[in-house]
Amino acid sequence: GINAEYGSSLYELVMDTSTNHIVSFLAPRAGAKVRFRIHDPTGMVEKIMPKYFRHTKLTSFMRQLNNYGFSKVKPLDSDAPTDETFEFEHEKSFSPTDPICCR
Repeated sequence: GINAEYGSSLYELVMDTSTNHIVSFLAPRAGAKVRFRIHDPTGMVEKIMPKYFRHTKLTSFMRQLNNYGFSKVKPLDSDAPTDETFEFEHEKSFSPTDPICCR
């Protein structure tokens, strides 16, 4: 089943505009409803993950995303110039009333 707490935490951390330099929503591409980018993996691990999760391993976070139906995708644009940038997308919507896209 889906862990509602994880879904709420994921929604909150991506929606927090004060950390958009670390992680932020992006315009979804065709076939997806949700897309976000981790711009700064170190900042994600050191500043954001401890606030929302018990673990602080980026690989565990990415594996969890995969378990909830998110796919890691290649960036479409050139403003993600390094291998240290990660993008994820999901085919279903993501909202405060239904924070985990997949059921």
